[in-house]
Amino acid sequence: MPLSSLHTKKKVLNASTFHLKAFGNNSNKWPVRIMSKLLVGLGPKPSPPIIVLIEICRSLNELKQIHAYTITNGLSHFTYITSKLLAFSAHSSNGGLHHAETIFNRIPIPNIFDFNSMIMGFSQNLQPEKGLLLFTKMRRLGVEPNARTFTALVQSFVSLSLLDQVYGLVIRFGHTSDVYVTSSVINMYSKYGSVDLARRVFDESLTRMWFVGQA
Repeated sequence: MPLSSLHTKKKVLNASTFHLKAFGNNSNKWPVRIMSKLLVGLGPKPSPPIIVLIEICRSLNELKQIHAYTITNGLSHFTYITSKLLAFSAHSSNGGLHHAETIFNRIPIPNIFDFNSMIMGFSQNLQPEKGLLLFTKMRRLGVEPNARTFTALVQSFVSLSLLDQVYGLVIRFGHTSDVYVTSSVINMYSKYGSVDLARRVFDESLTRMWFVGQA
């Protein structure tokens, strides 16, 4: 492709991004209708305007329009676009989690970001059992959990037995030194009146931090 053409397309993308943000600041103007104009001639690859649209999206209905556009124009197979659509849906109310499940179930190989978004969504919608089942599926697929995974799991549980199970996994996967995970565990134990367990976790975390500091 000629250099002049590349420069022209870069200017189009930069200008498009600016105008999309401007539209996003006006709740009466939604920019989905201008996406096709912005992407003309850019080829079958993800472009900044799509990401900007997701970032300025204000409702699930708007997100569904963007999602439909990505499917129609062959953009839905790009991982980071799908992951952003999934995250927005999972954290939305009024049916957002159901839409998130639809997106998730169509992802051939979900990554840790996708699993975390869904687990957090189940947590926010008081469906901890689904979050735990999804965690089991994640492990079966060989996806390694991270600190955010355990923070979401711990915050969602409504029983001490489930919390005990997850804290055991936190220890197993070596996330006991993460301050966010540990704080979540302590808060949840305290919430359910298990002050002794909360104190034990707190003391153990201090001991680990001391050993890390001495290393």
